[in-house]
Amino acid sequence: MARGWTPRWLPLLTIFAVLAVPGCGSDAERSPARVDDVAQTTQNPPSSSKLIDALRRSKVGTRERAVYALYYYARWGDYPALLRLYDSRVRSAIGRSQIASVYAANRGRFLYVDVPKIVNQRVDAQGASVSIELRSTEGSVIEETYLLRSRKGGWGIAYDTFFDRAYGETARVAIDGPGGKPSARGNQAARRASSRFRSLTL
Repeated sequence: MARGWTPRWLPLLTIFAVLAVPGCGSDAERSPARVDDVAQTTQNPPSSSKLIDALRRSKVGTRERAVYALYYYARWGDYPALLRLYDSRVRSAIGRSQIASVYAANRGRFLYVDVPKIVNQRVDAQGASVSIELRSTEGSVIEETYLLRSRKGGWGIAYDTFFDRAYGETARVAIDGPGGKPSARGNQAARRASSRFRSLTL
């Protein structure tokens, strides 16, 4: 991103940060080892047919295509293809292996949701935000937001609320251990990781 670029949606990151960082919400003390907003159940994962149809209907190079493709690749574990959807600055700063490992650890989250429903889009000269709703096999609804940057041939993901939470949780688990109770040191590591990811939009 060019120096001096200040997207109009940047203030939204302050809101996302409060919701995403462990220690900044009522559920902080029971943060799971994985960021599965949708609990894995004994139900069969929903068919991918609707997601595939949505992907086929979306035009190449559009914001919708980027979002649908992310969920398709995350569901099937195609992490090389998923990595290409992220902006090059994110891939360079966070690291390809780190991004892939975060998605691999949370793959179940993508198996038990229906096709993303795009509920809002905002676009200006600097970038775009896309808000979606996800319905689980049990009927619960999750909301996510993606901030995208225009690039040759389409759009790259510069920030998203899922990876913000998941990246921070990965840092916490590295200290507290899987299933471990969140510690002050672990929560601090989570905040640092999330802050590093968000800073890439500045």
